[in-house]
Amino acid sequence: MSSRWLDTPLAYLKGIGPLRAEALAGDLSLRTFGDLLAHYPYRYIDRSVVLRIRELQPGPAEVQVKGLLTGVQTVGTGPKRRLTARLVDGPDELELVWFKGLRWVEKGLPVGEEVIVFGRVNAFKNGLNIAHPEVERAATRPAAAAGLTPMYSSTERLGSMQLHSRGLAAKIDALLEDPARDRSDWMPEALREAQLLSRLRHPNVIAYKESFLYDDDKTLCIVTAFAEDGDLFTHISRAKAARRYFPERQVLDWVAQIALALDHIHGMRVMHRDLKTQNIFLGRGGVIKLGDFGIS
Repeated sequence: MSSRWLDTPLAYLKGIGPLRAEALAGDLSLRTFGDLLAHYPYRYIDRSVVLRIRELQPGPAEVQVKGLLTGVQTVGTGPKRRLTARLVDGPDELELVWFKGLRWVEKGLPVGEEVIVFGRVNAFKNGLNIAHPEVERAATRPAAAAGLTPMYSSTERLGSMQLHSRGLAAKIDALLEDPARDRSDWMPEALREAQLLSRLRHPNVIAYKESFLYDDDKTLCIVTAFAEDGDLFTHISRAKAARRYFPERQVLDWVAQIALALDHIHGMRVMHRDLKTQNIFLGRGGVIKLGDFGIS
């Protein structure tokens, strides 16, 4: 059943349909559920910083800015036809502009609401603008979106159809949560762990940084935060060799932190299945970091 599910055409995925499926096939060669799940992020960015309009400077880096979305209108004719909007933050304004997919874009813009805009700031005439930005409602933005965010390859045409990086991430998440699929016969253990770690965010769970394919896509590399103090197994072995006991307060502190980590992953409906001292790491200051989930 799982292999047939992976071969399902993307047109059948909710929110895609025939037109978007045709664009995904033409621009990114993505035709099936399996193709989309194998469309890995090319990098991760920190989206925890949201700027004010007055803090913006033109440059190559993508930034986030918050404000009220107003003044949506279509201007120009022919090849100069474009959709514009204004992002307002007190006395400051920023122009937003789209040149393609105007119907798709306008339909999804929450006019009159506070939004978070993501894109590259350009100098234009006597002001600044962002062309083809991503726009999302500030009130409904998930908390997880404020941290490290995967960036997926897209195109200007797909972006105009709301299939920019954030849109693709949402579709991939929807597939991963689809109860009709069974990942066990197609997703390698390492890839399963990468997908899992990217969704676990807790002070006592090892932080996921990024994953990427290497060696002609034969090897998946997973990058996590560095545990400065090694693992608990090494600490216990050294203490045993030196015939030294840990203070009761220290043991209770470790147990409490491990319990907090387990409570978090169980709340995400995840079972570790390989819980041992070699997989319990220690960060700076002795903070427990649960990691190496294996088949979870």
